[in-house]
Amino acid sequence: MGSLHYTETQGDLHYASYASMAKLWDLLGLRLANDVVIDFSSYAILMQQGLKQLVEFIASAELEVELSKLFAAIEKFGVNADAFQVLPSVPSTS
Repeated sequence: MGSLHYTETQGDLHYASYASMAKLWDLLGLRLANDVVIDFSSYAILMQQGLKQLVEFIASAELEVELSKLFAAIEKFGVNADAFQVLPSVPSTS
């Protein structure tokens, strides 16, 4: 399948392998487009747990660190992740 001449004369006279690959990529693209690839819903919970541990560490080290922007960013991420997960999706073909 290195050149058009080889394909037409010896390799794949009826382009069956090209057609098969096109169908495979089409099916893969369709499934990826319709499925939730990454589930973000648990990320905010894990980030909040990590932030809680950070706050405890800062308190035990008797440090003063401003974390309000980090709290707000994690909260915003959680809201957006929840909204993203409930977007209407096209029914899967599988």
